[in-house]
Amino acid sequence: MATYKKKGNKSKIDSKTLIENQSATAEVFTKLDSSSNKAQLWVAKNQKYIFGFILIISLLILSYLAYNKYVSTPKNIEATNLIFKPQSFYKKALEDPVLQDSLFLLALNGDNYNPGFLEIIKNFKSTNAANISFYNAGMIYLKLGEFDKAIKFLNKFSSDDPMLASLSKGGIGDAFSELNQYKEALDFYEKAAYHSKNGITTPRYLFKGAQVALYLGDNKKAIKLLELLKNEYKSSTQAASIEVLLAQAKQKDAQ
Repeated sequence: MATYKKKGNKSKIDSKTLIENQSATAEVFTKLDSSSNKAQLWVAKNQKYIFGFILIISLLILSYLAYNKYVSTPKNIEATNLIFKPQSFYKKALEDPVLQDSLFLLALNGDNYNPGFLEIIKNFKSTNAANISFYNAGMIYLKLGEFDKAIKFLNKFSSDDPMLASLSKGGIGDAFSELNQYKEALDFYEKAAYHSKNGITTPRYLFKGAQVALYLGDNKKAIKLLELLKNEYKSSTQAASIEVLLAQAKQKDAQ
């Protein structure tokens, strides 16, 4: 004879559980309603300040967008167009040793029709053209022997381009070296060497840094820089002529 299990007890358990769940759910919703009411009351009470804050944020965003559209972008475009002439003078100066100084001055100060780097820096602040003008002016002052000005202008240049950033720091090192401020020169040569590790600027400034370190009597640093140059940049022109310098540094360090 087949035996069937009664399901009555299960139905009672399910009903009880259902009632408990409904009660718990109701309690949760009651708490949520209470929290919601409190939040609504807080918003209602402080809506003046909330709307004021939103208005300030909106105005800041609109001001930024308007500045970019009507001030920053047009100034960048105008400055970029104006920089071509002084850049041309600068390029010619690097190629013509005879007229170099006069061409450098034209690049800095402009001619009767075009502004130079200095005027672009003054009249187009915060533009890309003004930034590159700081670099060009600094390098020109370095060539003209005005080393304090070279340091001043190159310090104001900033770039995401690793090569230009290294060259600007190395230029500051050169200016300090010419001023016989060798500790500062060494500091900037190291910054230039380590800023962007590549086969052009890194060996150049490792070598210059080692020479200055040796002059300052910092033989350990000279050895460190020269060995780095020898091991990691052995194909560079600087690495081909460091054996004597490295031997001198090791000899002095052993004394």
